[in-house]
Amino acid sequence: MRYRSVGLAPPLPRRTLDYLQHGASEGSRNAELFDAACQFRDAGHSREEAEARLIPRALSDGLGDG
Repeated sequence: MRYRSVGLAPPLPRRTLDYLQHGASEGSRNAELFDAACQFRDAGHSREEAEARLIPRALSDGLGDG
């Protein structure tokens, strides 16, 4: 499901880009992942686009896949 109607999605906020590059430490991983997912949604990215970027980041940070 896409939330945008036409054109490219706006860029993600710097905070989200920093999270994607550097990850989050234990104690803030779940909140950072949730916030990043909301930013992908708000910027109009599809679920598939968000998952492709967020799942590998979450796994790298030590979050389980289940």
